[in-house]
Amino acid sequence: MTWPEKWMTQMRTNWREEVWEELRTELAGEVRRGLRAELVDELRPKVRRQLVTELRPEVVAELKSELKAEVIAELRTEIKAALRDEVEGQGRA
Repeated sequence: MTWPEKWMTQMRTNWREEVWEELRTELAGEVRRGLRAELVDELRPKVRRQLVTELRPEVVAELKSELKAEVIAELRTEIKAALRDEVEGQGRA
């Protein structure tokens, strides 16, 4: 038995697990990058549909809030002009 074989079998009985953990950690990033490049085009439409479904209520609520503020501002302007005309008309009479 050679020294490396003896060391692997007697001193580091769990060497396979240790080596595998090191390799897995190192390879995880590379595998992720490779998979990402392959899957981006395939998954993009599906993920987009999911996001649209998920985010729609939030976006609708934001838009309603924005539109409400715009409508209030427009109504204030219209009502203010109408009241001004009414007050000025009463002042002339």
